[in-house]
Amino acid sequence: MEHIGKAIAKALRSLEPNPVLEKILVISAWENCAGPLLARQTKAFEFSAKRLTIAVKDETWQKHLVDLTPQLLAKLNRALGDGTVTFIEIVVDPQLFGSEEIFKDSNCVDGGTTAIPDRVLSASASIESGSLREAFLDLTARIRHLEEKRVKR
Repeated sequence: MEHIGKAIAKALRSLEPNPVLEKILVISAWENCAGPLLARQTKAFEFSAKRLTIAVKDETWQKHLVDLTPQLLAKLNRALGDGTVTFIEIVVDPQLFGSEEIFKDSNCVDGGTTAIPDRVLSASASIESGSLREAFLDLTARIRHLEEKRVKR
């Protein structure tokens, strides 16, 4: 994943700035760099101005992650290219961790409730790898879903 992440990050830097794609790339890299245990206990949901925001269920996980932040930051930047992420903020937000919802919307990856914009679906058609395209669309739907949940509160 590190090589793919760097290649995608390099390609994105050669294009006009696109904060949405950069956010998707960084959040995807987080899930890979964090590993399965941390990925299950965390939700990367915001990336702006080189600052990644990670939600955890409680203060105990927050303390553990704060201690691991320097290593995780280094791992992310190895995967994405130096300087992509300069700060990781760990926030406690138990409401982001709930039971998985039943997805129904036909315009969503894996039947998600959050519709993926047509322009993103069109852009994803240029991704040759079917599994990479599916992961990209799934992550896009998850990010949009988390953003919608935060806005509703």
